[in-house]
Amino acid sequence: MNVPPALAKAKFLLLAPVAFRLCLKYKLLLAFRPVAVLNRDSPALRDRIGWPSTSDISRAVYFSARFLPGLRCLPQAFAVRDLMHRYGRPCELRIGVATAGGFRAHAWVTSGGQVVHGQTADSFVPLEAP
Repeated sequence: MNVPPALAKAKFLLLAPVAFRLCLKYKLLLAFRPVAVLNRDSPALRDRIGWPSTSDISRAVYFSARFLPGLRCLPQAFAVRDLMHRYGRPCELRIGVATAGGFRAHAWVTSGGQVVHGQTADSFVPLEAP
């Protein structure tokens, strides 16, 4: 895909409309469906293409999330996973809990052992998939 030079540093904006729709989709689905069902229905990993990068995907979701009030980490992580799989980038959605200082939960996405979306601290213990 040829990107105009003016957009070279902001290519993630080309993904923003798709990221916005996915964030909204998962925000609504999470109101009516269990997380385990949504996590199990992972989209198929497609053949890899060059663009977008993992960073572009994450930035597009962060950017889009700003326009959806109250959008938390879980719908963002689902949206990132969908986009990553759509563009042939293997990843894993992780959900973890922390009990120090009260119960808290967090979701993030990893690829190749590295966190690619959603900052996580050592205080979150990832839950294992059934």
